[in-house]
Amino acid sequence: MKSFSFVTLASGFALVVAVAAQDGTKTTWDGVYSAAQAARGQAVYADKCAKCHGTEGGGGDAPELVGSAFGSNYDTFTVNELFERIRMSMPADNPTTLTRDETAVITAHLLEMNGFPAGTTELPTTADGLGKIKYVAIKPAGAPAQAAAEPAPPRLRAAGVLDGPDPKQMETAPALGFTAVNPGLKMPAGIKLGAPSSVAFDKSGNLWVFNRGEHPLMEFDPQGSFVRSFGEGQVTRSHGMRIDADGNIWMTDVTGSTVTKMSPAGNVLLTLGTKGQNGAWDEAAGTRLLFEPCDLAFAPNGDVFVVEGHGRGEGRVLKFDKTGKFLKQWGSNGAGEGQFNQPHSLLVRDGQLYVADRENHRVQIFDLDGNFVKQWKFAGLPCGLLNGPDGQLYLTSGFSGQILRLDANGKAVGAFGQPGPGFADFGEAHYMAFAPNGDIYVADTINQVLHRYAKP
Repeated sequence: MKSFSFVTLASGFALVVAVAAQDGTKTTWDGVYSAAQAARGQAVYADKCAKCHGTEGGGGDAPELVGSAFGSNYDTFTVNELFERIRMSMPADNPTTLTRDETAVITAHLLEMNGFPAGTTELPTTADGLGKIKYVAIKPAGAPAQAAAEPAPPRLRAAGVLDGPDPKQMETAPALGFTAVNPGLKMPAGIKLGAPSSVAFDKSGNLWVFNRGEHPLMEFDPQGSFVRSFGEGQVTRSHGMRIDADGNIWMTDVTGSTVTKMSPAGNVLLTLGTKGQNGAWDEAAGTRLLFEPCDLAFAPNGDVFVVEGHGRGEGRVLKFDKTGKFLKQWGSNGAGEGQFNQPHSLLVRDGQLYVADRENHRVQIFDLDGNFVKQWKFAGLPCGLLNGPDGQLYLTSGFSGQILRLDANGKAVGAFGQPGPGFADFGEAHYMAFAPNGDIYVADTINQVLHRYAKP
């Protein structure tokens, strides 16, 4: 039986930027385009792209091209991935017609809009040259800023955080009264927690943290002491995690495009998709692939629902039985009923399936066969759904920085949190979990911390 490798002690991890420096590649923070090239790109973008994506890249009929949601789609990929996406899909009414030079100047303009500094040389137009530049969304320490003469337009920083509350992106509700406290994790020497993407508690009260460091899955006992880690070298980019009724840990690798079911002992019991291969699940054609799986949920009979499409893949829900046998799927990109724009989370509640349709600012509700029932709209970006121990539904709102308690009609009846860089603030309230004592833990992928909020 295949097992996830696990360790109890190991050395710390090297950052992507350090690896890039060692192997001779550059990152997007190394001045890989010129200001003149970006200026040419602005004109081409206005002609070819602005109609759908907005003049400042803020979205419209097509997704946003600035901010952390956009950056997270390409983070740790090469710039060639972004270049090819532009070349093959723009303009929407006449795709694949851009020349390589037009694509390069548009790419330079997007890098400038996302806050990356200009340099003295132009962005290359060849796949080989572009493949030597890593897209690194979060600014590393010591990286150059944009020149004062070339300020970025007002927008979310590429690093992805709001500097403070934005009422237009937040719900108004009574305060829930939770208080930020130190999570109290006791880490051994040489082990570092990467940016947490998801968090859960098992039946014994142990805490599990899925993160984007060298040790992607970590277990802690109820006192916060490190127990062990799993998955070293086997997870490309951690995203969602759930623990089923039998104590098995299910994880989504959003970049590796797999869903893995692992026993508490570390044995891999089931894998959906093929690591590193993006594509469609098509039983007739014999292709059983996923494309950016984000989260999963379990029905009372053991059926498993997977939601996929994190900006590059098509937004879909796939349904499997408990053995991994494919049952059905539904969805496509769009804003209509049963369509999605970066669906990010889902759960089963009262015989219905709730889907956090993030970039459409809504939660869609279906029956367990995929028939649309209703939707709830939100000011922010619905990010993570959780059934609370009090029987109520909870929602994390991503970059809006709130934890929301919802009533049966989707109205926020309680809230806490705000965006920002402070100890109690969120860069991105990604996914959450309740501890056995009622405290709330939240994985924050942008501030790169695991938050703990003590119950009132």
